[in-house]
Amino acid sequence: MEHKELLFEVIESTAVITLNRPEAMNALNLSVREELYDAIQRVKSDQGIKVLVITGAGDRAFCAGGDITTMKDIRPWEGRERLKRLQRVTLSLVEMEKVVIAVVNGYAVGGGCNLALAADLIIASDRARFSQSFIRIAVISDIGGLYFLPRRVGMGRAKELLFTGRTLPALEAEKIGLVDYVFPHEELMKRSMEIARQIASGPPRVIGMMKTILRQTDRIDLRSLLEMEAQVQDICFQTEDHKEGVKAFLEKREPRFVGR
Repeated sequence: MEHKELLFEVIESTAVITLNRPEAMNALNLSVREELYDAIQRVKSDQGIKVLVITGAGDRAFCAGGDITTMKDIRPWEGRERLKRLQRVTLSLVEMEKVVIAVVNGYAVGGGCNLALAADLIIASDRARFSQSFIRIAVISDIGGLYFLPRRVGMGRAKELLFTGRTLPALEAEKIGLVDYVFPHEELMKRSMEIARQIASGPPRVIGMMKTILRQTDRIDLRSLLEMEAQVQDICFQTEDHKEGVKAFLEKREPRFVGR
């Protein structure tokens, strides 16, 4: 698919997807939703890509969520179908074995906030702002926000943010655990790509297996998790990357992981 409303580039082994509607605060209209899903599938299928970074074009916004200008006359069946198509993006990000980093360069509002929450790590500019603004247009938080938010900040804080729709500055978002890192705006992409490179230098199969197990921790008990852990660790012990890691440690050098 040709991408008209997002940018896609690969820097070393990190893919960077940039939502490219700065004039609309990178809102998620129907074409952006399709292009974003397509770009994520491209990342999933490319074995040379180890990390995915998602950010927004311009200085104003990461993503303003759904395009409200298209919501005025939604028919009863249409809203559900639109949302289901965007939910594919959420599931693709969460189920992907590669690490996903949201680099929030400005406002992350409504669905834009929840798009960031679907990532494994959230890195924010000191100018970033976050809001669960759904309440202002009388709809519920969607694309997984009701799942992700309490897991990030706790149930009590999640309720407060959802019911008030208030806007959080970046430093408060970091303080409550909504954000992992806050960097000066001018250094945001540079520092974010440094973190991406560090993660990309790790063993990709092992990172993918950890993501898979972490997804299941809410659904299984400790005994089941420990059994899964033992099975997966046995697989890790047989990989070339494990052997390389041990060898590099003994030789006092950095390991060179290849994903096998």
